[in-house]
Amino acid sequence: MKLTRVCAPGRPVLAAVALLTLTLSSHALEPRLWISLEGSAIDAELVKVVGDTVELKDKDGRIIKVPKAKLSFGDLDYIEEFAPAEKSKSLTPAAPAKVRIPEPAKEVKLNTKTFKKDAGTFPLLEEGDAFKVMETPHFKVLYTRAFDPGDVAEQAERLWFDLAFFHSSFAGKWKDRRKVIILADDTQYQNVGKWYATNLKNAGRNDYAEKVSATWPKSAANEVVLPADMANSQGVFPDATILRLAAKGPQGSDNGKGVWTPFRTHVIAGDLLGVQAGGVSGFAKEGQFAIFTGFSFYKEISLTGKCATGLVTRDSDNQTGSASGYANVRSWPGELKKRIRGKEVKPSLAALYVGDSSTAKPDDIALVYAFSRYLQSTPKRLSAFNKLIEQISISHQVPDGNGLAKIYGFENSEALEKDWKAWMDSGDFR
Repeated sequence: MKLTRVCAPGRPVLAAVALLTLTLSSHALEPRLWISLEGSAIDAELVKVVGDTVELKDKDGRIIKVPKAKLSFGDLDYIEEFAPAEKSKSLTPAAPAKVRIPEPAKEVKLNTKTFKKDAGTFPLLEEGDAFKVMETPHFKVLYTRAFDPGDVAEQAERLWFDLAFFHSSFAGKWKDRRKVIILADDTQYQNVGKWYATNLKNAGRNDYAEKVSATWPKSAANEVVLPADMANSQGVFPDATILRLAAKGPQGSDNGKGVWTPFRTHVIAGDLLGVQAGGVSGFAKEGQFAIFTGFSFYKEISLTGKCATGLVTRDSDNQTGSASGYANVRSWPGELKKRIRGKEVKPSLAALYVGDSSTAKPDDIALVYAFSRYLQSTPKRLSAFNKLIEQISISHQVPDGNGLAKIYGFENSEALEKDWKAWMDSGDFR
């Protein structure tokens, strides 16, 4: 973000004629992080909008001018929300019918030289050697000498920027915490799984401990909740991501070298959306598969052009299996369209809402991917998706179909479903 400071009083300033000046109310807004694709961020409060320029005030009281074109979608959503209601429409100029949506994760100018590879150790398990730590601005990547953490660290930071670019409050949640990502071999992965299941049993969560014990050996990645004292002492979020680098998961793990590996993209992107959502109550499972699992598949496919993720499933006899989408990821839209037109698949928002990863079939996976892609397919829909996740972070549950429809500007869930079906049948879904 190239920032232009305002000249001191009394000095001449050359400026284009401003057609419109919007000044915020006298009540000061809270400082927040403002993001740009150039990789910079500034902690400042919004002062006013002058035409196509946003004026911010940093912590030292300096006024900084930033072109709106340089700001993230999340920043623009924030401006839209806190501008005076009667003038808010003028903040967003009329856009052409087709607008290119950036790919911040790939486009951001990231300086990996700031990463610290030898940033101490992390004593996760009581037995065995402590994990080494690579520290980045927002992550602690735990590893052993068998693995180079550099690619995972870069991917995590790029995905962090992707979430921050589209979600207005995401960056502010990371001011004093980092997220842990654990790189484990087969033995370490199983040991962490046993340790986590024991912690759950000790906390009285026997049912969940049994589920973890049953599904963990088949998985290639998971999320663990660190003890509160450990998380606090290390300055990290309680929820940690663990990747099984030598895994033979449901569809095989692709956790090898390279920044944009599909499976890691799926896992890390999904876990970061979980940070933004603030967790979803166990009493309200409806909608989680549609919103969160769909998001992970959407990011995996849109950023890598591939899909290497399978879901661990459980049948009525508690036997584990696996499920994945259609064989060729490039044919997902065409295959889904063909199956819908042939009435082999009947898209239903209500059915999508009660779907579950543990019972998913290939058609279900293709549908949640298509739904997530639809929900984020235009700037207007991205703004609505930002509001949706913000609402989930407050209520700790996914709004019902009618609630989701209203966020997206529809009268009810039937109208939203109709628009989604029309989009899937259009040339935009290919």
